[in-house]
Amino acid sequence: MDETKKPIPAVAGDTTARTDVSPVAVIPKETPQTETEKTELKDEKPSQFQPPNPTHHKNRFLKGTTSTDWLIVLLTAVIAGTSYLQWREIHQGSSDTHDLAVAAKAQADKMKDVSDAADRIRQAADNMVTQDQRIADNAQNSLNASNRQSKAALDASIESTHLDQRAWLNISSFKLSEEPTLNQGVTVTLFVFNSGKTPALEMTNESTLIFSNVEPPPTAFSFEPNPVSRSIVPPGTAGTFFRTNPLTLKTLSQASAYGSVLSKIYVEATIHYKDTFGRSHWTRVCAWHASGAPLDTFLFCEHGNEMDQ
Repeated sequence: MDETKKPIPAVAGDTTARTDVSPVAVIPKETPQTETEKTELKDEKPSQFQPPNPTHHKNRFLKGTTSTDWLIVLLTAVIAGTSYLQWREIHQGSSDTHDLAVAAKAQADKMKDVSDAADRIRQAADNMVTQDQRIADNAQNSLNASNRQSKAALDASIESTHLDQRAWLNISSFKLSEEPTLNQGVTVTLFVFNSGKTPALEMTNESTLIFSNVEPPPTAFSFEPNPVSRSIVPPGTAGTFFRTNPLTLKTLSQASAYGSVLSKIYVEATIHYKDTFGRSHWTRVCAWHASGAPLDTFLFCEHGNEMDQ
């Protein structure tokens, strides 16, 4: 029989006997009224019932627990503590992550604002550069236009000076050596006049005489300077001249046609020269003489009379 389960003594008035794990004996007693009664109570023999001893149960529990049980308890405690620490770390980490996310969003918003402001500043700078470039281009265009106008005006002034001061050579008169006869050669002398204000330099000439009943087409002179004769023609001078090669009427029909004014003597000539500014110039003439007219009477052709500008 288990020592912890002792029979509970019958109590006056209680006819039921019971067994309890932890019985509590309740014995009603009258409160002593005198010192004698108190003394008698002290001398009474203790009851056979002993209340359960809690230390006894604790010792029995400790005796029944093995080291494995303690190890399981310890591991359980470690696992529980580790789980708690992990939960706390996760909770704190989640809170920190949320805070970091909020801070990162705020920083991103600020950076976006800064980026937008930078874009606006860059756009404004680009617009300023474009405007400045446009202003610079307009100024450059205006300057170029002004320079062109100034240069054009200067060139026009220089050209006007050239035209006013340059030498101008032309043929002032012609003279036939004599009236042609059969097998008798004749020449024409051409007198050159400089109507300009400066001398004509390095003048050369080419000429030809043509016997024809109609105005001949202009002769294709080579326009190559004649190295045999180079001369200077001062301004206002009419004494410079040159002479053509001889022309001979070789048949009676030619002499008769000339004598009846059916044919004429045509003279074509060109002169080349330079002005004092180093520019080259030329003058071309065409004239004709009819039989019976004075030897110095020549009329200009309809074509072949021109000079450069």
